[in-house]
Amino acid sequence: METGHTRINSLYGVCTLNGKEYGFQKQLSVIKSYEQVPGWCSVEKMRFMQEQIRDVARRIPPQPNHWFEILDLGSWKGRSAGALANALGDNVRFYVWCVDHWLGAPAERETNHIQAGIRPLSVLWEFNQYMAHLGLLGSKVGYISMPTTEAVNYFDDGQFSFMFIDADHENMYRDAMLYLPKLGVGGVAVLDDLNWQLVRRDWDRLNEELVGKFEMEEHNVNGPVGRLLKLSNG
Repeated sequence: METGHTRINSLYGVCTLNGKEYGFQKQLSVIKSYEQVPGWCSVEKMRFMQEQIRDVARRIPPQPNHWFEILDLGSWKGRSAGALANALGDNVRFYVWCVDHWLGAPAERETNHIQAGIRPLSVLWEFNQYMAHLGLLGSKVGYISMPTTEAVNYFDDGQFSFMFIDADHENMYRDAMLYLPKLGVGGVAVLDDLNWQLVRRDWDRLNEELVGKFEMEEHNVNGPVGRLLKLSNG
């Protein structure tokens, strides 16, 4: 029975503990923190984003009956979402919205996102399992499962105080231009993976087009990321 259980869950992911392979439920049982959720977001990067979120909360304290809303664009199995959901204490009413179609980026379905290419529903299933296991799903983290170009219509302009943009590396400019209007004045967006050639191209283009609207900086946090502080809606 255990062999069959492990074999079936290996379609969703297998972990190795003490030299032995275990199915997903065993993997889930050893997860104690969002830092253990599989993914590519480094601890340094997670700490950087948490600092940015806390800085925004200090500069623009949430008003009564106002939610501090955070957007995670490109969530995969929830590693970055877990980090974003642990940036603020319980004294701040916040919520993390995750947007992903969980089908993998077309250019990465044979590499980083091969699991999504083989088992399209498995990554979203694991995201739900990890977020629920960590006590975040529903209470602090919600999600919309659809392409970024469609999900944008569900959000209001100025709704978010912080956003992490790390979806399709071939269309970072498109996603940034779609979602930056959803960022409130004084809010911060972080664009990941500037070391990718196409992302670097899009970052340079944004630097040219957003002069006066955003304060833009590049930071090296175990890899280059872009930080955008929104100055105005103009």
